[in-house]
Amino acid sequence: MNVSYATQAICPESLSIFLAGPTPRAGGPTSWRPQAIQILEDLGFDGTVYVPEPVDGDWASSYDDQVGWEYDALHASTLIVFWVPRSDL
Repeated sequence: MNVSYATQAICPESLSIFLAGPTPRAGGPTSWRPQAIQILEDLGFDGTVYVPEPVDGDWASSYDDQVGWEYDALHASTLIVFWVPRSDL
């Protein structure tokens, strides 16, 4: 499995997944994406996973590169998976 984080190279493959959904920022909850990557790995996924978060957690001051990368990664993906947290009220 290949994991491509925000602004890293996009390598179009026959099978790829973009992990869409809420992205925590500094001081917020931890990211859900590492667990999703682990689940995909445990299931034997053999493609690319596009993660719209910086690999080192250090967000750039400008979002131009981020937005461009997300656009390209979304279009390169064969599947876009959304996780939307819900709570029982």
